[in-house]
Amino acid sequence: MCKKRRRRVWKTDGDNNDLKKRVYGILLAAAVIAILLLTFQDSAGTVRLSEGLQLWLERFGLKSDFHSFRSNAHLILYFLFGIVLCLYGRECGWHWWAILAVGCCVGLIDESIKVLLPTREFDFVDLVKDWVGVAVAIITGKLVALKKAK
Repeated sequence: MCKKRRRRVWKTDGDNNDLKKRVYGILLAAAVIAILLLTFQDSAGTVRLSEGLQLWLERFGLKSDFHSFRSNAHLILYFLFGIVLCLYGRECGWHWWAILAVGCCVGLIDESIKVLLPTREFDFVDLVKDWVGVAVAIITGKLVALKKAK
């Protein structure tokens, strides 16, 4: 006779914290891999991806020029990365400033790698947008935590 497997429930104690930490760790690794894939993408691939997304957004009435679209994509990408980093950091017991430091370091490494690539270049504005995306994610996480506490 087969034994029934217990269904895991998301709780805040013991083994389930380890499960959450693993899940958030996998999501964090996926986010970093996505950032690196976009960093190592050649300029033609970046243009194709950006133009494709831009055309898709124009169907919904959202229009912008190519450079601002590409640059503002950093905000969105690093905001999503920051959310996952906050979730993982919370499970590891990190302070908000440690999460911010890790997020800013990833952004700096991302932009610094571009110096070594022949078709890419370091852009300080993109770096600041990376940092702002992470900071907004941390602020959002803090506001959600405050709301839950009430």
